[in-house]
Amino acid sequence: MTWSHSPYYMTRLKKALTLKPFKKEDFPEYLSWFQDPDLNEQLGPMEKDDEWLTYAIDQQKGLTEYVGCTYSVFQNEKLVSIIGVDFPDPTNHRYGISSIAIKPNLRERGIGSKALQELINLHPLKSRQYWVAYVDEKNPKAKLFFEANGWTCTALPSSENNHMYVLEYHLPR
Repeated sequence: MTWSHSPYYMTRLKKALTLKPFKKEDFPEYLSWFQDPDLNEQLGPMEKDDEWLTYAIDQQKGLTEYVGCTYSVFQNEKLVSIIGVDFPDPTNHRYGISSIAIKPNLRERGIGSKALQELINLHPLKSRQYWVAYVDEKNPKAKLFFEANGWTCTALPSSENNHMYVLEYHLPR
């Protein structure tokens, strides 16, 4: 048996995630996730002709206020997650997580953690750069998710930060 046909390799292959820039063709599947009440409450509502789609596509072209990318995350060629990032600009040194969603029937399987790690690996930090995520105070599961992945809460919700937790991830020193 060659290494590429070993049980370890085949298991790893089945679990590997692939990040690709979000395409219009991914939208119908993503839209269907919003039938889930929890996802819809936190990220919705989402409509068939939603402006989110236009923003996600325009952002990749640099036509929005924040330059970044929304990624479709695939496992075995099936859409399992969407994760968005705002890129640093000359006035700041941070990458921002703009959204993260896991296909509802696949939650609690580590896909979100793997997708987040793949995103961080895809965009290596340079000197003084870091990652930031703003999490609504009504979404404690998201706060716990980031903390479980090594992020630090640097600000509690207040009127000054739109009632969001501010979480940061810095490279280990």
